[in-house]
Amino acid sequence: MGRKVFYAIKLMFQASVFYTGLKILLMVITALSVPLTIFVTQRLLETIGTAERHMQGIISIGLWIGALAVIHIWDLIQGHAGNLLQLILLRKLKEKLLPAMADKVNAIAYEYFEDSATKDIFHRLEKAPHEMVWNVFDLTMNMGREMISAIGIMIIFARVSGWFLVVFLVVMVPAFIFDYRSVSTISKMHHSQTFAERELAYYEGLLEDKYALHELKVMNGIEHVHKKWKSKADIVLKTYMRTTLKSQLIQFGSMLLLFLFAAGIIGILVADLYWGNLAVSTFVALANAIQSMNSISYDMAWFLSRLGRNGDQMEYFQKLFALPDEMRGTKEIPGLKENLNKNEDSGQNEDSGQNEDSGQNEDSGQNEDSGKNEDSEINKSHGEACEISFENVSFSYPGTEKQILSNLTFRVNPGEKVCIVGRNGAGKSTIIKLLCGLYRPDSGTIKINGMDIRELSPVQLKKVRSIVFQDFCKFHSTVRENVAYSELSRMNDDEAVWTALKNGMIDDYVASLEKGLDTNLGTIAEDGVDLSGGQWQKLALARASFCKSKFLILDEPTAALDPMAESRMYHMFAEILADYGYIFISHRLASAKMAQRILVLEKGELVEDGSHSQLMEKRGLYWNMFTEQSSWYVEGAERKVEV
Repeated sequence: MGRKVFYAIKLMFQASVFYTGLKILLMVITALSVPLTIFVTQRLLETIGTAERHMQGIISIGLWIGALAVIHIWDLIQGHAGNLLQLILLRKLKEKLLPAMADKVNAIAYEYFEDSATKDIFHRLEKAPHEMVWNVFDLTMNMGREMISAIGIMIIFARVSGWFLVVFLVVMVPAFIFDYRSVSTISKMHHSQTFAERELAYYEGLLEDKYALHELKVMNGIEHVHKKWKSKADIVLKTYMRTTLKSQLIQFGSMLLLFLFAAGIIGILVADLYWGNLAVSTFVALANAIQSMNSISYDMAWFLSRLGRNGDQMEYFQKLFALPDEMRGTKEIPGLKENLNKNEDSGQNEDSGQNEDSGQNEDSGQNEDSGKNEDSEINKSHGEACEISFENVSFSYPGTEKQILSNLTFRVNPGEKVCIVGRNGAGKSTIIKLLCGLYRPDSGTIKINGMDIRELSPVQLKKVRSIVFQDFCKFHSTVRENVAYSELSRMNDDEAVWTALKNGMIDDYVASLEKGLDTNLGTIAEDGVDLSGGQWQKLALARASFCKSKFLILDEPTAALDPMAESRMYHMFAEILADYGYIFISHRLASAKMAQRILVLEKGELVEDGSHSQLMEKRGLYWNMFTEQSSWYVEGAERKVEV
């Protein structure tokens, strides 16, 4: 617990040394006000009882009354000052912590995002993490305030009788042991419940997400999901109730000890007062001290309980920042400039990536001489070349033994248009994830212009590829921002944004919106416009085309489009991106015909490589898959094709 508290205090000082120090100073002064109130009250009663009725006595009484007034005024002031400090520190903490967390998340290797333990971390930190740090710090300040007040009251006890102090300490030690066990019980429960709570949140999300509800409603599955949610909620609630009851019973032992202590001390004081062995002022002071100690002890138990629960969050902060950073390269790609250098020959050389024979024979990507010739043509038209190669790449996802890719070798020439096809589970999307650097091969290398991508900086890799994933993100922001996320430095370039929207075939729709590029999308803003699945997908395609990269990578980007819209999309890309290369994955093999070259995967291995016409002549796996799909569009055709 102590390390978690110190970690929270460390984060607070990193956010603001001055305001955090000021908060601690206010806490100390406020803590001293409790024993000072008792002390001043005692002296006031003593002065009233002994002072003579003349000016000096009245002045003495007035001074003690003034001291009490100052203490009470301070209590009022510190409450307002504390609220203001809280707002300032929360803002400072948010400004410091959230960017640091974002940087850390950006630095973590992608494979950790698939790890269950990492998912638990993000589940705990997903809502206002800066407030979690503040809660731990604030509870620590409250604990500190109560402890300082308790020490001050102990001094008052010691001034009257050392035995009072000894008895008090004897009672307080077991009381705090009970409180600690109570807190530990709750903390262990929160640790064990993390996965169950994440599972419960998933089912809650299904019942709140309109797209999920549409599908569940059609399938009449809402009741089933609700039952699963209820069963999980019952388990979580029963565990919470059982653990809380156990914690409260343990804490009751602490409260009972303190009650017995208070009752015993009050009894002794009353007896001393009755027999004249104790002054009224001392009795009032000690009675107030005992009452304050009961209140302090109860508050400390409550603060300790809350601190234990909130302190768990600090452990997740520590776990997050303890995750290893991804090893990133720093080198530049040989021969690659920042943007395509479109000289007067660009796109006009008939042989530049347009020659039907270029890269489409059986040896495409395999024949060294062919690759060199093509490279030279690309260099002539673009002034630079970007070649991608996989060399004996094998890969299995972390935590699994199944090999997804096995000794995979192929090359994508500069400016080449390549389609990757294969049955489900063949490893198509895995190739894209490896190329994007989300995972690293178990063996073999992936190279850009002959350099291992692990040695290249993220900025350099971005110049190579922009991508549309199958599960693309729907950003609930303006149209302009949605498009510009791939290259934020050009967000205000309206002409470029409209060009990207045209590439995504959604410019006409955006033009029909009242606010155009500044239209809010999604459901967060009150005036937000929610798009259909196909429209979101077109926007994702526009975003990818907005980034000036050598290759556009499309991982099933048109799954939400109908076949005709998909065909128009790919034909438009073929026209617009004539000077660029692209790599796309598609289960609709009719689209593959537009590629210069088709790579056919089977169980993680490259089994066929060539143009559409070449692969159809081979009558192998590609022919089988293409013919089988085509039969669905031809009435009376045989739909099951054997290899």
